[in-house]
Amino acid sequence: MALQPFPLPTTDLRFLIVELFGGDNNLTGYVDTDLNEMLEGLPTDAAVLALTDHFGSSAKAVRLFRGRIDILEEWGEIDTGDPATLVAFLSRALASVPASVPVALGFWDHGSGVFDEDDPQRGAMTRGRAFTPRSRSLRQRPRRRLFWGTRPTDPRLRAMLHDDTNGGLLTTLEAGHVIRDSLAASGRANLSAIFSDTCLNGMVEVLAEFDAMTDVVVGSEDLEPGDGWDYYRWLGSLASGVVDGQRLGRTAVEAYQQAYAPRVDLFPCTLGAFTQAYAIIAAFRQLIDAATPLGDPGFAILDAARRRCQSFDRRDSYDIADFAVRLKTIASDAALQCAAQALLDAVESAHVAHCALGDEVAQSNGLAFWFPSSRGEWLKTSATYSELRFDRETGWARYIGRFF
Repeated sequence: MALQPFPLPTTDLRFLIVELFGGDNNLTGYVDTDLNEMLEGLPTDAAVLALTDHFGSSAKAVRLFRGRIDILEEWGEIDTGDPATLVAFLSRALASVPASVPVALGFWDHGSGVFDEDDPQRGAMTRGRAFTPRSRSLRQRPRRRLFWGTRPTDPRLRAMLHDDTNGGLLTTLEAGHVIRDSLAASGRANLSAIFSDTCLNGMVEVLAEFDAMTDVVVGSEDLEPGDGWDYYRWLGSLASGVVDGQRLGRTAVEAYQQAYAPRVDLFPCTLGAFTQAYAIIAAFRQLIDAATPLGDPGFAILDAARRRCQSFDRRDSYDIADFAVRLKTIASDAALQCAAQALLDAVESAHVAHCALGDEVAQSNGLAFWFPSSRGEWLKTSATYSELRFDRETGWARYIGRFF
C-alpha cells in the first residue's frame, strides 16, 4: 500500500527537520517551548514535521512552516517507545519531500547512550504483536537534567522516547531499525543528519548504529541541561545557503555552544558531530588485536588509560580520543602504541565539530565509548551492547569479559 505523505504547502524546500518528541513523561512542558523556538528560527524555505506526545493528552502530527504551527493529525494515545508507531510516522514524513531535499531526523527526550536499554517489549513490538504495558518499576534513573544546576531524582526513566503512560522505551538498536525500515518504506536512500536532543547519546556505538543511514550524527557525551537545544539559534543560522549533513552538524554544535557559553550555572555541556565510523571501528578492532596477545598486562594498560581519561555522568562512558591519548602515553608495547595512534587518527578523521563547556568536561573531544569498570557493570550492559554493530564488528564486550 502506498504511503500517504503529510501535506506541505510546497515541496520546494531547502531542508526538512523531522523530530520525534517523546514528551509523555516529566519533560512534557519542554515540548511546546522547543516547538516555538523552532517556529521562530525556521527559515521561510524550510519546514518541520514532528510527532509530539504530551503527558495526559493526545499525540499529534504537526507541521511548522512560515510562522505557523498546524496540527495535521490527531493520533490519540500512542506509545512513543513502540518502533511500529515511529515507523508509521517517520516513513510518511520522509515520503513528504523529494529525495533531493536534505532531511535531519531528531530524537527528543531523556537519553542514556548505550546504558539502561533492556526493553522487555522489544520483541513484541518489532514483530507487530499486541502491546502489553509493563510495570513502571522496571525503569531506572533519568539522564537529562530537568532543572538548572540539578540532577533529576526520578529513578524510573531510561533509554529514549520513554512513555510514562504505556511504559515503552526506544533503545539504540530499535532506533536503528526504525530509521532503516522508514528509509526503505519511503524509498529514500539516506538522511543528511541524525541528532539527539537527549543525554549521553554522543557515543561511538550510537554513531556506528546510525552512520550507514546518514551523513552526520550529532549527540552529547554528557547530560544535557533541561533547556536542551537552542532551536531558534540553530535553525536561524541556516537562513541561507546550501544545507547538507556537514553544515547541519556543524551549526548545531555552534548554536549549542553559543547558547550555553554565557550560562555557567548549566555546565557541563558537550555536543559533538561526527561522520562515518568505519575507520573508528577498524582502528578499535586493531587495538583489541594488539592488546589480546599481551593477556592480563595488556588489559591492565587499557584499564589504566580508562581510569585517567575523561568520563561522563559517573557512568562507564569515556571520551574515546582522550582514552587513545592516555593509552599512547602509558603503553610500552609498540603495537599497542601504534594502535592507540591509529584510533586517535580515526576519531579525528570522523570529527565534524564539537564543543565542551565546563571544567568537568575539559578533556572532552565529542565522542564517548563504553568501558566497564567492574564485572557488575559489564554484566548490566553487555547483553544489550553485544547486539550493536560496534560490538559485533569489534568483539569489545567479549574481550573485556575475559578479564572479569
